[in-house]
Amino acid sequence: MEQLLFCLKEHVMAIHQQSRRYPTILIIEREVLPLNDIFLKEVASVCGLFYVDVNVAFESGDRFFRPGILSRGIFLRWLKQEAQSGGGIVVGHADLALDPIPESDRRAFFKEFLYTECNASDDSTRRLPILLPTRLADRVMLPSKDEGQGYIIDLSDIVEGRNP
Repeated sequence: MEQLLFCLKEHVMAIHQQSRRYPTILIIEREVLPLNDIFLKEVASVCGLFYVDVNVAFESGDRFFRPGILSRGIFLRWLKQEAQSGGGIVVGHADLALDPIPESDRRAFFKEFLYTECNASDDSTRRLPILLPTRLADRVMLPSKDEGQGYIIDLSDIVEGRNP
């Protein structure tokens, strides 16, 4: 877990220092290294980000999470809004929102997420990171890793000692 924490902190710092156009980090969770709330809150704290819990948003009746209304576009809008209000976010329980979305739309969501721009409302050059851990991303074909999009971190790389 220390290696993962270091890796995530490094990626968030790169987003801030390089002012990356797409400040998103898609974390593909694996059974061998499940991420829990305690760890995600630690990541948020170490990286200077805000922790948001999709489960809490559902339970609180957040206007974005009303039954029958949630779609990939609405979820992406919610992520950007939360990042802008918190100065960047780590998302907990994202699969609660992603699971009901049809698989073809979910595939499109991940691609849109990797090409999402999220800037501070008061400074268009300051990028706001969005870290999105999900188990559902391992089931879809993702774009190959390149510099022209957000980061993709597959936790199987961490487990097997490869540099993500």
